Amino acid sequence: MSKVNIQIDKDLLDRAREYFASASDEELAEKAFSTLIHVEAGRWIFENGGTEPDIEDIPRRRWERI
Repeated sequence: MSKVNIQIDKDLLDRAREYFASASDEELAEKAFSTLIHVEAGRWIFENGGTEPDIEDIPRRRWERI
């Protein structure tokens, strides 16, 4: 593991602590980077057509509102 000094907005850090009260600052930063990587990887897969980029568009049903 590497050590990196980063500046994080105090309000943002406090909000994260509300969700993960027992986590240390290091654990919060690791979770944040891990989540960012997962979200961006999913976005990349979606934008590049997933595993079937040449698949024909699938028609969707539209339910009428009652």
